[in-house]
Amino acid sequence: MKVLIGFDGSDSAKAAIQGLHRAGLPLNTEALVVFVSDSWPPPPRGDYPPGSFESAWQDSPLVKKANALAATALTEAETLATAGEALVKKEFPGWRVSHAAHGGSPYLSLIKLAEGAPDLVVVGSQGKSALGRFMLGSVSQNVLTHASCSVRVSRDNNEVARRSDEPVRIILGVDGSTHSALAVSAVAGRTWPARTEVKVVAALDTKFWSLLANPASSAWAAAWAYVGDGDEDGQSWASRAVNSVVEELQSAGLVATSFVEEGDPKRVLLEVAERWKADCIFIGAKGHGGLDRFLLGSVSAAVAARAGCSVEVVRQG
Repeated sequence: MKVLIGFDGSDSAKAAIQGLHRAGLPLNTEALVVFVSDSWPPPPRGDYPPGSFESAWQDSPLVKKANALAATALTEAETLATAGEALVKKEFPGWRVSHAAHGGSPYLSLIKLAEGAPDLVVVGSQGKSALGRFMLGSVSQNVLTHASCSVRVSRDNNEVARRSDEPVRIILGVDGSTHSALAVSAVAGRTWPARTEVKVVAALDTKFWSLLANPASSAWAAAWAYVGDGDEDGQSWASRAVNSVVEELQSAGLVATSFVEEGDPKRVLLEVAERWKADCIFIGAKGHGGLDRFLLGSVSAAVAARAGCSVEVVRQG
């Protein structure tokens, strides 16, 4: 598995690395730790004739100062990226780890690097200037929204204080869409500590019922259309559909249970996660009706922004 870790030296970024002990990642993971300095590297010096405007401009105090500041920022970026690499190697001695330092927009650089086909991008929920525990930093939010692969927004929800072999508590949001199926596969395919628990949550809102009435909208709706005599109501059928996900996770060695409730998916997922003291929420990048695989659905965005625990938004890169 290939993982791209955005690192800025903040406590949030350090906690994000330590929290990966409880992310179910394999022992043969390859990690690239990246620090992006929020400055633009100077263009290469041109070979202009002495006395020309361009030559005078390159030798002006303003340009020299800008270039010196950019060079200093890139040196600091290299230092911090190296420190991030050292931290990952210390926490995960069996991983193959490297680092890179870049200058420019942090979130644009991370998104561009994510196009190099990592399986997962890991970012802390806040950078050095973040104020609130529940607020998502601008870099994390933009990476989450625009990256072409799965993104894990890590929060220090006392995960760091727990042993890596302690069971993990996972909330898995499902709605019968292709994206939620990817989230199910992501959870089932990871290597988790023994007795790890997964609560499979389906929130039945107005949109869900509308989709259920259209057999072409999802696998769940298509199956519902052939229930038979129609005596089974929608909620009991949805519970049965969720239980099929539970059985899949149980066959993967996880302790899985179901939770089905009518209501807004954003509210239901956040309330269940808080009440259950979840370590992480897994959710598909979009539900039904998403138009662009690079854009984030409203439910995923709201859960990632407001959850009190780590959130992994699953995409197929």
